[in-house]
This record gives sequence, structure tokens and C-alpha cells, in this order.
Amino acid sequence: MKLTYLYHSGFLLECEKCYVVFDYFLDGYDLSSSFYDKGGLARAIGPLGSDQLVEQDDIEKFESLEISAPNTSNPGTLGSLIVNLDKPCYVLASHFHKDHFLPFIFKILDYAKARRAQESTFPEVKLILSSDILKYRRKVCAPYVNELTFLAKGESYQDDLIKINAYGSTDVGGSFAVHVPEHNFSLFHAGDFNYWHWQEESTPQEITQAHDFFLKELAFIERHESYFDVVLFPVDPRMQKNIAAGAQEFFAKINYQLLVPMHVIEKPQEVLSELKSNELFSSCPISYDQEGKERIYNLSLSKSASKEQLQVWLPHNSGDCALINFGA
Repeated sequence: MKLTYLYHSGFLLECEKCYVVFDYFLDGYDLSSSFYDKGGLARAIGPLGSDQLVEQDDIEKFESLEISAPNTSNPGTLGSLIVNLDKPCYVLASHFHKDHFLPFIFKILDYAKARRAQESTFPEVKLILSSDILKYRRKVCAPYVNELTFLAKGESYQDDLIKINAYGSTDVGGSFAVHVPEHNFSLFHAGDFNYWHWQEESTPQEITQAHDFFLKELAFIERHESYFDVVLFPVDPRMQKNIAAGAQEFFAKINYQLLVPMHVIEKPQEVLSELKSNELFSSCPISYDQEGKERIYNLSLSKSASKEQLQVWLPHNSGDCALINFGA
């Protein structure tokens, strides 16, 4: 298994027989500063991706996310993948927020259909989206609505390669549990599901309410899932205090082997510091290169649900990847 960091909460999972893309909205690509006006795949897939990629109000400069300039050395992880696609690809979006869903992913579908019309063996691309995207982005969904799968909390998608269970969130939209039966592999992508406590700004009552809401949604997941190999979960430094509390409480209810922090907001050092002071994660091996030069991480998991086997991978740059192997 190979897990590649795209950006923010965006990841690419490569399995033996398929790819799964989560919450794409940026990754490194060869574009100038005008990249805010085009999706990251625009140059990679040519004319199909160069015109009217998104509605104007669907692209912002995201100043609050402190986005760095794009990597100009390549057309991007996802762009390179799509033009050379060699097996089916599932593209998931957990909710309509602009840092998790970019309507440009519909152009991936256009490109794949065009290639399949020319080459019948070109792999299929399937888009599986949280149902709130249809509600809040109806205009951009409309031309594709019959080709999309929308999942609400408690619903599932399944075919011969993959099963996807949709769960709730403490923000908008939902979260996804992905099961790959062939490898007995399971991954949870939280979207914006988290214990958003905001202790610096909230009243004690608001914090209690937020915690209760989080536990309620977590209990629903716990009724259907008992273990994940990998959990992609927000560890957002904007919360300032106890930013890993949600991931910690998730582990207490549903054990997992590898935590991959999301929503790092380009402050990995702050996230690393918090993890090292957290009661659960302080004793865990943390794979992280403070210089940002290591791009490939070899991680060995054991299918164990114990605290002693828990690991953390904190990706640094778009394109960083973890090669996940399972021992005895």
C-alpha cells in the first residue's frame, strides 16, 4: 500500500488494483501564481482542464490557510497519475468546503471519459461525494449528477474492489471508512470530523457541547467499525490547545495502527510539538523529517490494536509518501 500526501486533507491511496483520492483541492504542480484561477491538473490534462474549471466563487486565495507557493518542478501528483492511469480510480470528497472539494475533479471525470472513448482499456474514474455537496454545490454538480455517487451518513458504496462507508461529522458533510477486502486493509478519512473545542475562544458550556457532539458521532462510527489500519484525522494547530484530543479519543474507542495528521495548516512543527506532549502519542514513533527533505517513508504495521504498536506519520511536503507494509 502506498499513501501519498497531496495537500491539507488531500491524500492518494494506491492499492494493488485501484487508487483512492481523498479531498483533493491542491497539490504541487507546474503553474505560475495564477494557480488560484486553475485547478492543479490544468496543464497536465490539457484543453479538457483549461477552460472554466470552476465557478468564480469556488476559488479563493485561502489566506487563512497560509498556502505556500506551488511546487513548480512537476505537474503534480494527481496530474501525473491521471494522465498515466493504469487501474480504476475512486475520487472522494467529504464535504463542500472549498479546502476539501474542488469542482475541478469533474474535469478528471471528463478526461477519463474522453480517454476511454479513444482507448477502451483506459481505467474508469468514479466520483463518490458526500451528499451535502449536491445540496450546496448543485450548480456545478448538475451536468454530472447522473454519473456521481452521493453518500449520506450511514450509507455505503461497494463493488468488487472496494467498500466505502459514510459516517457523520462535527462540522458539515461526513467522513469515510474505506475497506479494501483483497488486502484486509481499512482506512478512515475524517474530513472535518473532529473534537473542535476552540478552548481559547469558547465558553465552558460551548466546549462541553462540542465534546458531547463529537462523542455522539464517534459512538455511531463505533457501532459499525472496530479497527482501522490507518486513520487520517485533523490535528489543527489553530485550536492552540489539546489539538490532538480528537485523534486521542478516537483511538480510545476505535483502535488504529497509524495516525496521519490532517489540517496541519502548514505548521507541522507545532503539530509535532503537540504530539510529543500528548499523553497517547508522546510514546509513539513519529515519522517526520524536520528539514522536509525525506520524501519516501517505509512504515511497517503489524495489524495490532495495542497502544504499543501505534505510529504517527506527519507528512511535510506535497508528494511525500508512505510505503505501508504489514509484518507478521
